[in-house]
Amino acid sequence: MNSTRFYIVVIFCLALLSCHNDNLTPQQRKVRRAAMQAMTDLRSASYDKYIDAMADAECFSDGYRQQLSALLAQHVADIQQQRGGWQSVDIVGDDIWGDSAMVFVQMTFADSTSEEVMLPMVCDADGEWHLR
Repeated sequence: MNSTRFYIVVIFCLALLSCHNDNLTPQQRKVRRAAMQAMTDLRSASYDKYIDAMADAECFSDGYRQQLSALLAQHVADIQQQRGGWQSVDIVGDDIWGDSAMVFVQMTFADSTSEEVMLPMVCDADGEWHLR
């Protein structure tokens, strides 16, 4: 019973946090937008765009990019096969410290399961956020 109460409190807190998007700083909006774009690219199988969103992606060799693309395609195929694909993806929080951030992403799958993942992000000298 205590674990059920704990989960209800956690869900309530997450719901409250999601209602306060109007109070986000410009930096929070920017990092969340970059994280959501990366997740959108992943879900739509735009692997080159997802890879381009990574920090220092311009330094990746063609062979490394191909390997990353193949790994991402396999990951998406696994999600499709095991969970029926994504139902929704939502940003539920972030922690920013200097030029680094952690964005918390809640993914809900077609089989009604959900998972929260953390996307590490880094801000470049131009103020653009990238996947770390």
